[in-house]
Amino acid sequence: MDGVSEVHVLAVSLSTSVGGTDHSLRNVALALQPLGVNVTLGAPGGSDTEQWWRAAGLSFLPLDLPQRIGIHRQGEKSLHPLGGL
Repeated sequence: MDGVSEVHVLAVSLSTSVGGTDHSLRNVALALQPLGVNVTLGAPGGSDTEQWWRAAGLSFLPLDLPQRIGIHRQGEKSLHPLGGL
């Protein structure tokens, strides 16, 4: 990289279990390492996601994140009450 020795990126996830997006992010993080780009994942600590991410030799930052509130509850197919509006 021109004049830059290292780039640090923090990716943040609410995920506590590994899914497709996590796989894609890890693949990108591993591919960027030889180019001097270090991706750290910030996500709930003590989770399956943390163990899986660290097993790949990648940096992890345990975060105490608020519970996700959106149209769909995390891990559920039913709508959150806000989704019915």
